[in-house]
Amino acid sequence: MAVKVGDSIAVSFTDITKRKQAEATLRESEERFRGFAESMTQLVWIADAEGKSIYHNPQFVEYTGLKETTAEERLQLVHPEDRPHIRNKWQETLLFGNIFQDSYRIRRYNGGYRWFLGRSIIMRDTDDKVARTFGTATDIDDLIRTDAALKESLDMLAEAERIGLTGSWKRDLVTNNIIWSSGTHRIFGIPENEGISFETFKSLIHPEDIDFLLGKLEETAQKGTPMKVEFRIIHPDGTIHTLSSKGEVAFDSGGKAILIHGTVHDITERKRLEDFMIKAQKLDSIGTLAGGLAHDYNNLLSVIMGNVDLAKLLITKNEQAYAVLMKAEQAILKARDLTQQLSTFSRGGYPLSKIIDIRDCLTQSVKLALSGSNIRPEWNIEEDLPEVKVDENQIRLVIQNIVINAREAMPLGGTLFIDVNKVLLKPDNTLFLPESIYIRFAFRDAGMGIPAENLHKVFDPYFTTKDMGATKGMGLGLSICYSIIKRHLGHIMLESKEGVGTTVIIHLPAAMVHIEL
Repeated sequence: MAVKVGDSIAVSFTDITKRKQAEATLRESEERFRGFAESMTQLVWIADAEGKSIYHNPQFVEYTGLKETTAEERLQLVHPEDRPHIRNKWQETLLFGNIFQDSYRIRRYNGGYRWFLGRSIIMRDTDDKVARTFGTATDIDDLIRTDAALKESLDMLAEAERIGLTGSWKRDLVTNNIIWSSGTHRIFGIPENEGISFETFKSLIHPEDIDFLLGKLEETAQKGTPMKVEFRIIHPDGTIHTLSSKGEVAFDSGGKAILIHGTVHDITERKRLEDFMIKAQKLDSIGTLAGGLAHDYNNLLSVIMGNVDLAKLLITKNEQAYAVLMKAEQAILKARDLTQQLSTFSRGGYPLSKIIDIRDCLTQSVKLALSGSNIRPEWNIEEDLPEVKVDENQIRLVIQNIVINAREAMPLGGTLFIDVNKVLLKPDNTLFLPESIYIRFAFRDAGMGIPAENLHKVFDPYFTTKDMGATKGMGLGLSICYSIIKRHLGHIMLESKEGVGTTVIIHLPAAMVHIEL
């Protein structure tokens, strides 16, 4: 630096080597930053203390179409639905922090939006005021769309499992850990937030099926052969479900079995339908035989009865033989009652139907069946029950049979609970009845109940839990009830738990289906 001083020139020299080195270092740093920023796929921007941009990388300019922006202009690039949240979070960052991070949608120059993960760092001076802001935005739109598609697929799978009563499972053969899908948790009656161990799984298997199932699992693990098995489980609420499961083995690179994975399907309703069809076929076959026997037997009884009547005319009432003939006549009449039962069982008695109010038929039949007993009926009958089209005598027989069974189940007395209401059955109802309005009857006693192993046989002809003989009956009562209700296009089922009691549930179609529920 030179300065004229009078007739002389004063010259000073300052060593700027360090400054030049610092400037060169800064230029080199800026060039490295620019090279790094321009090679990034992210959108990069730098703003001054007022929020005005001092740098946009090419990707930012290419995506937004803006070479310079203010803080408000950058905020306007955010999707309107995301903007209030981002504005509030940015204000909080300015007041209390140095780092901002969130995901939001940014508008492209052509008006479209994509999801980005935005991250900004605020540089502050010694007075803790904003000096400069560095920001990046990473495109995560494809990731979010993939996650959304994956979630949709998982939701569809979970919904398919719910509708189809199916589930999937995996068992690690090394650690014995078990993984269940939501559908499998639902099938086993276990909440999804509960972990499942192999011991927990075993505890849910029906005791009669546990050895069989474990044997199949072990065989599959040892031999590597696919598994297909049916077994029963016991829900936490005590209900029994039948499941079908398929499984395959996965091996490591050395050929060692490391896990079994497969599917499980609740086939309880299918089994119930199969049992229903088998029972119906069995009853039809036996019914045909019973009908033929009843017809022939009744013809023989008519001949015997005619001869007894003729013999009574040939002797006086004072003779000893007359008393014998009277006893024979009584036996013939009882035999005729039996043929009537066989006829009713075989054909349902060909209902002579008429439209009636079921209340009187129900209350009178129950009163008659309970007369002389120490059992009290407790009624719960819905108002405005629809009428039904039935053979009143046959329905009385059904009600009396059910009530007599309840009476014999409670020899010490008690309460018989009777609930009657109307219900609308949808097309996919589990009773396999046509869509319509039905009257539902439930007779619940507090007797000794029926063992689980006998429940599937209660409607079989000649099956009874009572002593066989004239004083106890021939085991046709519930079979006749089944036949009558079937002929009336209804449904009868029985639920029972040993030591708790039995409930008989009947559905009869309403005579008029246009009824408000």
